[in-house]
Amino acid sequence: MCSKVVSMSKEYQIIYISEKTGDFKPEQDLDKIVSSSFRNNNARDVTGVLMYNSGFFFQVIEGKKDDVIYTYNKIILDPRHQNVNLLTDREIENRSFENWPLALVKLNDMDLDVIDHVIAWNDLINDSRRNEPISQEKVDRLIEALRYKIDMDTISSKAA
Repeated sequence: MCSKVVSMSKEYQIIYISEKTGDFKPEQDLDKIVSSSFRNNNARDVTGVLMYNSGFFFQVIEGKKDDVIYTYNKIILDPRHQNVNLLTDREIENRSFENWPLALVKLNDMDLDVIDHVIAWNDLINDSRRNEPISQEKVDRLIEALRYKIDMDTISSKAA
């Protein structure tokens, strides 16, 4: 008889969207964010993705609940962004970005066309600005589009 060990601890996920402040300089600050997040997230076994486009951030943070909440609470204090809108705060069975302490996605126009095909990015931004609820279905579709983008970028970089 074969027994399989089952983990009783669920993973946790927080997703938010926020707007850059006037002090944010994408060319300089994104590298700083990724560098410090990679180090901090590795230490806490936190994973996720950060997307930046048109002055807005969309971030997925995953891991054990205490670590995710701790990380999120540090992030919301960062003066480089404002108007943080919590979209998702939930237990999950599996992480969407388990291999990425912090994957950074910067979208070009073609990428944005693909994202807009899946979910209207500008509608998501406008809903966030108006503090209107954003459906979990929209958020999940965006996560899938980002996973696809990261996978394609990884394949492209390995082929090069």
